[in-house]
Amino acid sequence: MYSCCTAQPRAARGARPHTHTRYTTSSRAAVRSSSSSSHCSSSSSSRSRVISCCSANHNTHKPNAVITHSADFVVVGTGIAGLTHALRVANFGKVAVLSKGTAGSDGSTAYAQGGVCAALAPTDSPQKHAHDTLLAGSHVNDPVVVDVVCQEGPELVLELAEFGAQFTRMSAYDDNASDEQFHLCTEGGHSQPRVVHAQDATGAEISRALLERVKSHPNITLHDRHAAVALVTSPDRSAVAGIDCLAFDDDEHSTTTVGKPVRFAAPCVCLATGGCGQIYPITTNPAGSTGDGVALATALGAVTDGMEFVQFHPTALAAPPPPGEKPTGRAFLVSEAVRGAGAKLVDANGDAVCRGGMGDLAPRDQVARDIYAAITRQMSDSPAAPQHVFLNAQAVEASGPKGKGGFALKFPTIDAELRRRGIDVSRGDLIPVAPACHYQCGGVCTDLDGRVLGTTSLRVTNMGRTRKSKQRRSRSRSAGRRASGEERSPERVLVHAHGPSSHHRHAQPIAGLFAAGECSSTGLHGANRLASNSLLEGLVFGKRAADAAKLHLKMVRAEGVDVGELALDAPWPFGFDVEACPGEVDVAKAVEESAMQVTAELQALMMSHCGIVRTTRGLLRAAEGVQELGIRLSEIRASGGAVASRVLALVECEFLHAYAREVVNAALHRRENRGLHYNVDHCGDQTEGLEVARREVVS
Repeated sequence: MYSCCTAQPRAARGARPHTHTRYTTSSRAAVRSSSSSSHCSSSSSSRSRVISCCSANHNTHKPNAVITHSADFVVVGTGIAGLTHALRVANFGKVAVLSKGTAGSDGSTAYAQGGVCAALAPTDSPQKHAHDTLLAGSHVNDPVVVDVVCQEGPELVLELAEFGAQFTRMSAYDDNASDEQFHLCTEGGHSQPRVVHAQDATGAEISRALLERVKSHPNITLHDRHAAVALVTSPDRSAVAGIDCLAFDDDEHSTTTVGKPVRFAAPCVCLATGGCGQIYPITTNPAGSTGDGVALATALGAVTDGMEFVQFHPTALAAPPPPGEKPTGRAFLVSEAVRGAGAKLVDANGDAVCRGGMGDLAPRDQVARDIYAAITRQMSDSPAAPQHVFLNAQAVEASGPKGKGGFALKFPTIDAELRRRGIDVSRGDLIPVAPACHYQCGGVCTDLDGRVLGTTSLRVTNMGRTRKSKQRRSRSRSAGRRASGEERSPERVLVHAHGPSSHHRHAQPIAGLFAAGECSSTGLHGANRLASNSLLEGLVFGKRAADAAKLHLKMVRAEGVDVGELALDAPWPFGFDVEACPGEVDVAKAVEESAMQVTAELQALMMSHCGIVRTTRGLLRAAEGVQELGIRLSEIRASGGAVASRVLALVECEFLHAYAREVVNAALHRRENRGLHYNVDHCGDQTEGLEVARREVVS
């Protein structure tokens, strides 16, 4: 019997209430079919500018023409977490790996410059690494998770090298050094050199090594240009049974705006979709970072945590692209390792930007605020002042052979990009930099095994065994402290979150749903991520979630459940009309244009009122703006009819909107300044604005 913990979803438009029934394979015939209706929908709203000229089929059941695939595991995302997960489960069943663009190149991992950290130096230890992680995270971290990651990290990093990742060795800088010894860098917040790197293109090298192994494994199939839009559940919504996608033409340069519905039936789905940098106008994230994993999981009732902690990387390149080159929408990152190698931040007058005890190597939240303050001072002195500061990298340049060439030697990728934009460190040029949205420390809550936690009934399932107390998680958004030591089942996890969507509610794993990497909130990062801990988290939880997924598959097989048949019975979440209709292309383009306009307004709203420095009044304005944009999105979807559901720009805008709502709500309910969340109203009296922040202004 396929009887698992029931995920209680939030109320959705047109959603039927569900009961906590036990679902068996013999009861499929009892699945109710929803009635269908067709009608023309049109709207003359000037804000949505969408006119439907074809019939909108609102049948929620799967059309016969929809393509279906079956697998044992589905992995959404091809960064370090997703590829690690795929490799770890591949020997136990068929794996389908979905990528919005091209596998290995459309996520943030490929752009990671600095490296992956692990306590490998003789003078280092997992305990020292854990101490630095907790300090950077303002002790909002879960100390149990921090200990696990720092203990398991070194072995997994060494395994990456065995997989073929060509990390930089000491011999690259010292002819007398051994080729076996990794060259370790120091980055902000680290008390020891512990960052393993491949020059300044570590993520690209890790992606290459993992992707080679993935492509050569007979049990893994890559599906490029497949955008996930909704999770599939069993008819009683007690467990995940697959995922629905939109498939686009193989040509990555295709201008096709309407996707083809595709369903993947699988008992195990791992979300490794990365972050949501696109909720801000300036980000180091690629265009596909639209918060997909969080939106998909929360629609099923998943709990989020730490959403207010949005990390802005202090040093994104603030120089325009070469003449005639179209902007990519992704800011080029100048790695923190550049400051670790000796570069200094200075303002337009040449004065030091970072004046605290750790200086330029302080945690990213402090450095970003220092830069924000410096830019604000510059702008107040002169409106014509640059909206950026500078990196003086002459100390790095002088570290090369015979006192020159050090920058190009240590950071060839960055040096090449700077030269493309007319900046030459070797001739003394300063590097213009400014903060850009870089990383989301919060996300979908998971347990220590990467299982997504949801607001569900308290029924205990037979998944897994009772563990020792140190392997359980009971987490508080405000403190991140360990729970009491009584023995309990891992399915009975109490999440103490004071956010608007989870006031002291019980949460337990949603059967068959896992998450790893940036889209998840494991408890590792707390209020601020320590530099280069992101790739490490993807490694550790990609593996841990894989181990849990294998156990879940074993249980499903033992119960004899045909998950493929469950997926065929499950309804579509919204009206897919697979038959082409007159005017479809025009409708799709109008929907796309309107969705992109809403996205731009959402980005401006978030940057103005929910950015590096916040105020209670600004957050309330952001909450109101998010509500207003939600209404406009509903109008766009209604006006576009069934075609709108297959327009990726609208789906991504809805994901961005859902993510922004979570961020604003969490920021309003954080009544203190901690890590990346900085509200000027809480700098003095901690109770100022408390009552207004208690309001749940975003539904």
